[in-house]
This record gives sequence, structure tokens and C-alpha cells, in this order.
Amino acid sequence: MTQSLAIMAKRASDLPEPYVLLAHALSGGVPRDLIRYGRRTLEMHEEISSARQAPAVELTEISGRLIVEELYDTLAGFRTLLSKLHWTHENAAWLSTYRVVMDHLRHARHHK
Repeated sequence: MTQSLAIMAKRASDLPEPYVLLAHALSGGVPRDLIRYGRRTLEMHEEISSARQAPAVELTEISGRLIVEELYDTLAGFRTLLSKLHWTHENAAWLSTYRVVMDHLRHARHHK
């Protein structure tokens, strides 16, 4: 965690420590992912602040949005793998469940 704080002090010194810790947790300490999460956190903060025309944004709101976004992107990546499967009546329920989850995440992404 100390390394993550040092990296982000150089790359995004305006990112408050709780947000750095969130980026650290999501990245597993991998520097490339740490920086990506840190930058995305800053972008989200700016997006929310300007939409509300108020500088205060709660860490819980940003962390929730970031986690939903990451889940959505990860599951969306499975589409390629799913397209290669042979779908039968027996496994079609799984595909249906996948679609429901993606719909919920899509809704959560656009209505936060």
C-alpha cells in the first residue's frame, strides 16, 4: 500500500488518500491498474461534480459506480467466449441469466 501511495503521489497528487486506497484495493497493487483506477476515479469525481454543480462527492458513490462499471466491463468481455459455446436447451438458462445480470448492470451504470 505504501508503494501505491507513492505512485499516486507522483501520478495524481490531487487524488485524496481514501480514493488512492480504493484504487489500490481494486488494482491489487498492480501499478498499471492502480493508475488506471486512480484516473477513472478522478474522471468520475469530475463528471459527478459538474453534473451536480457541486464539488462534494462521496467516496461511497464513486466506489459503487466504479465497481458496477468494472463488473459490467468484465462481464461484457465474456460475450466473446459465450459466442463460441454450443447453446442447447440444457444450457440456455445460463445465457438467459447472463442477459438478466447484464441488463441490471446496464441499468445501474446509467442511472447512478
